[in-house]
Amino acid sequence: MNGRRNFLKSAAILTVLPTISIEALASRDEIGKFRVMTANIRVDLKEDEEKGVGWKKRKDYCFEVIKKYNPDIVGLQEVFYQQAIDLRNEFKDYYFLGYDGPEMDGVTEYAGIAKNPLLIKKSRFELLSVGIYWLSETPHIAGSESWGTYRARHVNYALLKDLTTGKLFRFSNTHLTTAKNSTEIAKTKQVEMIVAESNQYKANFPQILTGDFNSAPTSSALKIITDAKFVDEYIAINGAANPGATGHGFLGDEYRTANGKIGNRIDYILTKGNIKAQSCVLVKDAKNGFYPSDHYFMYSDIEL
Repeated sequence: MNGRRNFLKSAAILTVLPTISIEALASRDEIGKFRVMTANIRVDLKEDEEKGVGWKKRKDYCFEVIKKYNPDIVGLQEVFYQQAIDLRNEFKDYYFLGYDGPEMDGVTEYAGIAKNPLLIKKSRFELLSVGIYWLSETPHIAGSESWGTYRARHVNYALLKDLTTGKLFRFSNTHLTTAKNSTEIAKTKQVEMIVAESNQYKANFPQILTGDFNSAPTSSALKIITDAKFVDEYIAINGAANPGATGHGFLGDEYRTANGKIGNRIDYILTKGNIKAQSCVLVKDAKNGFYPSDHYFMYSDIEL
């Protein structure tokens, strides 16, 4: 682990001593299985309020959908200040990690940084360490940008112990750029950083990576990830057929009709090492055409 310490000297270390609960043991059908979700909840914007799809109108349904699928860990994307408060208040049985930091001091509205917090079920996992690094040439400087990115981008991570089995694994969550200049160059640099950081662990060490990659499965960014032995669990479970746009702009399956194209999946649950997914499902819940976000969420049942 010396390489990891050298890469992220500033990582915060949290040690807790939880006990195994009945809820943890019963959270999946068999001990050692748990559910991972990735959820781009869409930033809290005034322009969305004007269109009738703002956070104030969506948040209760967003929470309802997440709770319906009862994930044990969630990688969130596009979280702003008020959304972070709402999530903390709503999911009190989860650790909410990776939002606050010096780059957010004094900020009460849109900061130019949409963050990627983690939700981790307290009854199921012990936190061994958590931290953040920024996808830039200065990864220890909060809010830093490089390569023409559109807003600062980062990775939140947690090293976890499964209380039902005692096994360790690592959970990371990110949101890649839509760049100001050359998108592919920026994404390549960001993905190369993620791969290099993850490679500081042994090849068989279990890792989960979630996020909105703003990239199709056939993109160069995803090739870098899969060449590094990360498994795209949606393809592993469902095959390579394109399910269409997961960033659907609040249109759901009507995206294709409105845009004249099927679009691409850009949301991912990836695994590496001694870990295996048994399912990977797009969450397409809606109420009378009203969606919890402009992205479909995705979940995967994982066996460690």
